[in-house]
Amino acid sequence: MIKRIRQLYKAIRAGITAEDESFINEYLTLDERKLFDTMAVYDKRHALNVAASAAKLVRQYQITVNFRLMMKAALLHDIGRTADTVILSDKILLVLLEMLPPKLQHFIAKDKCQGFIGRRRQALYRCMHHAFIGAVKLRKIGALDVAAVVERHHNKPDDNDDSELVVLRKADEAN
Repeated sequence: MIKRIRQLYKAIRAGITAEDESFINEYLTLDERKLFDTMAVYDKRHALNVAASAAKLVRQYQITVNFRLMMKAALLHDIGRTADTVILSDKILLVLLEMLPPKLQHFIAKDKCQGFIGRRRQALYRCMHHAFIGAVKLRKIGALDVAAVVERHHNKPDDNDDSELVVLRKADEAN
């Protein structure tokens, strides 16, 4: 619970610096950057924190990875949630719903819904399936290697997971 409170505090205070902008532009293509820019500022900040944590893990444990792919995946892992479809309260509600029995999670809706409540139901679906949604977007721009990592970043770990995926998961969990 304390981790979730810290996450909320970070989200409220999130911001992007000129140094962050340079870092983003160093690793992302123009099309990837357009996808990155669709995220809310708190998700962008989270992605930057994940990238920094991933880089630190790679250095600290001398893990062999495709570093450019690792940074791209870290920056783009949450692009399935966009600022125009998911608001901070949706993410908070999802955390609360995840604590409820599955039969009470019927509130979540895949298809487009009308009104404020309907949009929140759809936003919860996007939060739950953002890895798949983000991978679809990445495939559309030809970023197949990044899509493969992004799509699986919330899957249960497997012995055959690429080192980029393993590091991304650890860095994401830490942030």
